[in-house]
Amino acid sequence: MFKKSFQFLLLFFACTLHAQQAGLIDSLRRVLKNTTSDTARCNTFNHLIDVVGEKNEQARLNEQYKQYSQASLKKTKESDPLYKFFSRHLANAFNNSAVLANQDGNYEKALGDNNTGLKIRQDIHDLDGVSQSLNNIGFIYFEHGNIAKAFEYLEKSLKIRLQLKDKRTIAEAYNNMAGLYDSQGDTARAHELFEKSLQIRREIKDKTGLASSLSNLAAFYDDQGNTVKALEYYKESLLINEQLNNKSIIATVYNNVGQIYLHKPDFDSAMTYFQRSYSIYNQLQNNEGMAYSLQNLASLMYYKKDYSKVIEYGEQSLKISQALGFPELIGASTSLLSRVYKKLNKPARALEMYELFIRMRDSLSNKANREAALRAQFQYDFEKKEVIIKEKQEQERILAYEKNSRMKIIIGFVIGGLLLVVIFSISIYNRLKITQKQKTIIEEQKQLVDEHQKEILDSINYAKRLQEAIFPPLEEIKKYLPEHFILYLPKDIVAGDFYWFEQKDDHVFIAAADCTGHGVPGALVSVVCSNALNRTVLEFGLTDPGQILDKTRELVVSTFAKSGDNNVKDGMDISLCCIHTKTNEVLWAGANNPLWYLQNNILCEIKADKQPIGKTENAKPFTTHRVQLNKNDQLYIFTDGFSDQFGGPKGKKFKYKQLNDILVSSAQKQMSQQKEILHSAFIEWKGKLEQVDDVCVIGIKIH
Repeated sequence: MFKKSFQFLLLFFACTLHAQQAGLIDSLRRVLKNTTSDTARCNTFNHLIDVVGEKNEQARLNEQYKQYSQASLKKTKESDPLYKFFSRHLANAFNNSAVLANQDGNYEKALGDNNTGLKIRQDIHDLDGVSQSLNNIGFIYFEHGNIAKAFEYLEKSLKIRLQLKDKRTIAEAYNNMAGLYDSQGDTARAHELFEKSLQIRREIKDKTGLASSLSNLAAFYDDQGNTVKALEYYKESLLINEQLNNKSIIATVYNNVGQIYLHKPDFDSAMTYFQRSYSIYNQLQNNEGMAYSLQNLASLMYYKKDYSKVIEYGEQSLKISQALGFPELIGASTSLLSRVYKKLNKPARALEMYELFIRMRDSLSNKANREAALRAQFQYDFEKKEVIIKEKQEQERILAYEKNSRMKIIIGFVIGGLLLVVIFSISIYNRLKITQKQKTIIEEQKQLVDEHQKEILDSINYAKRLQEAIFPPLEEIKKYLPEHFILYLPKDIVAGDFYWFEQKDDHVFIAAADCTGHGVPGALVSVVCSNALNRTVLEFGLTDPGQILDKTRELVVSTFAKSGDNNVKDGMDISLCCIHTKTNEVLWAGANNPLWYLQNNILCEIKADKQPIGKTENAKPFTTHRVQLNKNDQLYIFTDGFSDQFGGPKGKKFKYKQLNDILVSSAQKQMSQQKEILHSAFIEWKGKLEQVDDVCVIGIKIH
């Protein structure tokens, strides 16, 4: 599912597309045709582009606007007051061109045109225009995932706007900074800045900005799970945007409202809003918007099990996404289409979509790795140069100090006791100077360490988003297992533990897995193991848990063998269930991790095979166990992170016995309550001690 969680303001015209007022447009065209005044023609071009709503016409007019501004500027001297006038219009034309390129997904051109406009505005000291260009460049860096650069440019833009004391543009800057904080998970700071922006816009009666702030707060509340508040703000935003006829923003709001109704679920309302969104994007020829709307319609049809419509909408979204070169959206479309073609018994097409999905996922992963490597190399080169420079400076300082000391001794012998006071004063001064220099060096080194740490955290946070992409959608799990909980507590930002889910015919597969290590190494192993499980079920068609684990082990060992190191023993422990949805029979196999199931208020255990998924000596086939469960029986699978946690009054391990007691005592409660009880028990036991491992506990009630 896709939505735009907040609206950046790309200044100027692209965020305020007015209605095609026929009379006004015709009047402006007549002025453009008949006037010979250079200034009047520039002003008319600027106004006409603003009110024409059709994208191709905007692009055509803007190209004429740019050429005319350049021609007028060339024949004007810098000393002429009109030089700044034509420069501003030329910068506006480059700004408009950047906005259009950004809408088409051509970020390289968008960044180039924005930088050209910025240079023009800096040359004529147009501070308001400079702040606008900085804002737009920050937005482009944000879309490319370069959060540090995005913050740098938006903070520069905000500084200028505060200097100009222009409340309208200050509100825009607060809005955009809030969006960045929201994307990084700093919800408190994001909410504070969104509210500041909203308050200023209400105060100055800025309808366009007010509508944007309302939409942003609605998206914020939606992310927090407060759908009532989200719908309230969205509807107020829609009223204002409909008055202003801001079609592009109306389409975005329709899209977001549709998703709220989809999750209620209210499929009819969701369909209405998604179709409205697509209709407007189609009218505006906004390819990116159409692709998102079509993907949302495809997801809706999947929940409604109208698979022919899923293919219709999904294939359209895929075609547009491929033309734009959006790997994330291509991956979403192919993932959904792969599942649908599989359900429709079209294995060739399903495999084609699945392979394309894997390529897109790997593309995103490779892109992140390349960017991280480039940043690391740049940091290494920079630090290496710094060390060489500092060593040279220190040598020069030592030589100078020694020379100075010798001179002081000679002067001391010559002049005598009177100058001893002077020498002592100079020595104190030099010591203070050295201390200050050392303090400066320490502060510089600390700043370098902080910057390096931030870059590492940015890379790990990006890796977290990539790892989350392999997790099954929670809505998909709930569809087939209505009563369940998943307690997932990574030790670090990324984790070695993961949960896995797949559905095939009348069988539902679910697993809790613990890969070698935790943090970044564990997360990398989890991607390999999750991919092996997917291939075992989707590509090789296995349904028996023991056979699935045998094949998964084969694929994992084969993958790590490609490294050329025969001693690599990375892999995972896992507890894998296959539930027959009609008979409630459970097939289970485990590698080191057991299955617990509650039947007649008695918690029973099936022990796992004592071998991992990975390279090991004397490997044996995994055993498949069968258990017949009844309605309201419960089963639990987990990794060892919960039981291995140190804590309590004596700092000891939690152990499986306590976990057993908690599950038995809370068995009569709802699954969501069981999850809260487990979470509270874990937090209380851990206390102030560090979490020792990733935690994953899954509970399922048979229905």
